[in-house]
Amino acid sequence: MAKLGSSGVHGHGAQLSGREVQRLSQAMSDDEGDHRYCYVCGNREVNAERLIECVVCKRFVHFKCKRIFGFSINTVKAKPYLCSSECKNMQSAGGNEEVLKEIRALTESVQASIKETAYVRGALVQMQEQMKVIADTNKSIEESQNFISREFEVLKANLEAYKQEVHELKQGNSKVQECVSDLYAKNHELSTRVDQLELELDRVNRARLTKNVVIMGLPTCENENTLALVRTMCGALGFVCGEKDVLQARRLVSKKEAKGHPPILATFNTDNDKEKLFEKKRNHGVLLASAVANVFAGSTSRVTIRDEMTAFGRQLLQEVKEMQSFLNLKYVWPGRDGKVLIRRQEGSKVEQVSCKSQLQLLSKTTNKRAADGSPLSLSFQEPSSKKTNCN
Repeated sequence: MAKLGSSGVHGHGAQLSGREVQRLSQAMSDDEGDHRYCYVCGNREVNAERLIECVVCKRFVHFKCKRIFGFSINTVKAKPYLCSSECKNMQSAGGNEEVLKEIRALTESVQASIKETAYVRGALVQMQEQMKVIADTNKSIEESQNFISREFEVLKANLEAYKQEVHELKQGNSKVQECVSDLYAKNHELSTRVDQLELELDRVNRARLTKNVVIMGLPTCENENTLALVRTMCGALGFVCGEKDVLQARRLVSKKEAKGHPPILATFNTDNDKEKLFEKKRNHGVLLASAVANVFAGSTSRVTIRDEMTAFGRQLLQEVKEMQSFLNLKYVWPGRDGKVLIRRQEGSKVEQVSCKSQLQLLSKTTNKRAADGSPLSLSFQEPSSKKTNCN
């Protein structure tokens, strides 16, 4: 902002104070319009009646700033107003028009500079406010970055701890897998041993039943002689046995089979006699009850014979029958020496199950056969009439 000397247009050899510039800046930023400004207080004035204008320098001043009140205001207005002694001297010197124009031009230039300075100050104030907002934003960003950095360090530490836990868990899992593998091996060994013990016990129990045979398919009749009926059946097969060949025979009546035709349990004198019966039956083929005795004429019941089963054999047979549908087995029936025989479909090979582990193997391999078509190791040909050793 320009500085005027003692001979300057504005007189008094002084420049506008900071307070005046601030007030002018505030006034200019609010509204330019036709509003006037007091050169003493620097405030904008909307009501022109409160101001008086110098006829020489064209500056405005409040009446109150010049300590003019009441009727004195009309007195001052009645004649040309001169704001300062310099302006009075200018007028008394003749009021050179050229000088007055120059003074007025300088006054307008100074006022324009004041206005421009006010704009600049306003822009500076606005810029300062924006810089403060930017500084606050940068501070917030810095605080956020510091927070993120701290959280990242925490996460990093947690990640390292998590990695350590995962590593320990993997080690623990490896140990657990080793223990599980050992347990599986021990369990397999124990299961194998249990199977062997069960088979040994079953072999002992079957040794007491080697002379017994179960005959099914012979209907019951009133006052029947079961022993004579068994001998008659043997004769129908071509096996003529004497009174001492079959020691005893009785119906195996149970609550479940009370209404049907219970099987007959017969005991032969020797193992050889029993095996002869099996051989004759195998050679004869299908034997109908009607061919055994006239009393059964018209019966279509088939007569079958099998070894008497131990408790172990009966339980194994029951378990295979319970899984028959799951294993998709066509036939399940008891075989010789405590074995359970199965046939998957009509005309397929006969397979045998002699213990529970073989039943589990049969269950596992059933699903695999569809994939590779490999036969089971349990397959064997139709058994002969001779008794074989239990495996």
